[in-house]
Amino acid sequence: ALPGGNCTNDYNHYSNLLSYGFWWSSCEASPSNAWYRYIYFAQPHFYFNYTDKNSFGASVRCVKLVENAEE
Repeated sequence: ALPGGNCTNDYNHYSNLLSYGFWWSSCEASPSNAWYRYIYFAQPHFYFNYTDKNSFGASVRCVKLVENAEE
């Protein structure tokens, strides 16, 4: 995982590049809030929290489903 940072203030401010990595969860905490996970580059812990999904920007992890595991 690369520490890609996050954005705030209605997506007008980008910060934490190369220090923190933030990734959205697929679960909502409420209709207006979503869970995210984050990690600091110098720590082994992978924390979680939730925030207003309309004012915070995090990365999205894409996973490809492989039908045949031998490919």
